[in-house]
Amino acid sequence: MDTDTSVRRITSPTTLSNGAMFNVPAVASMIRVTVTSNASTRQFTVRIENVASDTSTLQTTQGAKPVRLSPGVWTLTTGGEPLFTEGQKDRGLGLEAIAEMGQVTGLSAALASTTGTGTPVSPGLFLVSASGHSLFTVGMPDSGLGLERIAEEGNVTALFESMKGHVTAQDMLGVFNTPEGATSPGAARPSAAYTFEVSARPGDRLSFVTMYGMSNDWFFGTSSEGIALFDAMEQPVTGDVSSMLRLYDAGTEFSEELGIGPNTGPQQSAANMGLADTDNKVREVTSSVYSTPVTSHLKLTISR
Repeated sequence: MDTDTSVRRITSPTTLSNGAMFNVPAVASMIRVTVTSNASTRQFTVRIENVASDTSTLQTTQGAKPVRLSPGVWTLTTGGEPLFTEGQKDRGLGLEAIAEMGQVTGLSAALASTTGTGTPVSPGLFLVSASGHSLFTVGMPDSGLGLERIAEEGNVTALFESMKGHVTAQDMLGVFNTPEGATSPGAARPSAAYTFEVSARPGDRLSFVTMYGMSNDWFFGTSSEGIALFDAMEQPVTGDVSSMLRLYDAGTEFSEELGIGPNTGPQQSAANMGLADTDNKVREVTSSVYSTPVTSHLKLTISR
């Protein structure tokens, strides 16, 4: 049992369990990693090659021994330390089995349970109304008032300006665009939040839209008719209402692989670059298309 349980780099020479010093071969003499990419598809190929010599690289008290690489696991992430943290104890998720036996099953399963596409969400538009006005209609093509600009680019201006001419004096229309703690408008990245205040009367319903930032034209929102802000007893609704959120496809641009496709939000070279969708109707993104629940992305809380 190692008395130092922290994950750490091996230096050379290193002290063995019997107290002897051992000269560890240079990493570059044992393994080579090369990365190639395709600019048009933005796909990367990673090659891990054993470059050790069976007769000279690893020298032991019993002579030269071969260096072998085990199967491994890999992850692609925008940040954090998904496999281990240097200087800290192994997390017990399967790294030990790889390091000691080359068994990848445990860590691979642990990574699979956390695999998904984290996405920023864009500034958005909200509407409080009892008049039946809506920001979009499921099953119908985009009205051309500006939903496309939010769904494809996270730009709320067009829809906001258009909706001002379609709502009544009793409606409340507004934009949320600055994450909590930020000093300027921008996207809300994972763990960030937008907050806005509304005034409402019994019968009013809240609706909003905000872009799924890693997509071509997906957006989060309420149902098209919105969320009732008062219950049947005309008491204000409060608490976590995330279960009422939905993920929609605006039907304006052909969907590519999230976060990877060349015309998704973070990848496109300019606005409105993707191919036109063959189904131009606004529709809910089903679990057969995207299995991650909306509640894994967004939490909606109402307080007063």
